[in-house]
Amino acid sequence: MWKHLKESLKDIRFTRIESRTINGIPDLYGVYKGKSFWMELKADYVSYPKLSKWQLSWINLHVKDGVPVLICNIALSQRALKLYRILAWVEKPQDLVPDAVFPMHGQWDKVAQKVYEMISDKYTVIGTTAHEPR
Repeated sequence: MWKHLKESLKDIRFTRIESRTINGIPDLYGVYKGKSFWMELKADYVSYPKLSKWQLSWINLHVKDGVPVLICNIALSQRALKLYRILAWVEKPQDLVPDAVFPMHGQWDKVAQKVYEMISDKYTVIGTTAHEPR
C-alpha cells in the first residue's frame, strides 16, 4: 500500500514514521501545498480500521487541535480500500464511516484524487468541538 500511495501521490512530500518510542503515532506525515497532515495505514480482515488504544488516543488529541488525520484501510475480506478523514472524536473504530471506498486493486489514480480532496479546505475539522468522554 505504501508503495502505491507514494507513486500515486507524487505532489505530496511524505515522511514514513517508524517509531518504537511513541505509541500510536501514524505511519505517514505528509505535506501538500503548505498543509501538513497525518495518515495511518491499515490492512486487516475486518471491515473497519483496527486501531489500538494508543492510536485512538493520538488521533483524538490531534484532531481536537485541528490537525488533519486520514486513515487508508485495506479491508481484505471485502477486497476494498477505504479512506477516512477523521473530523471528530473517535470512541470506537467500528463506528467510523469511510469517505470513499474503492476496489482493492487498480484504481490508485482515483484514490489519489480523493486524498488530495480530503486534505484540501473542502473538509472542515470539527474536532475542537467534538464530544470528549468524561
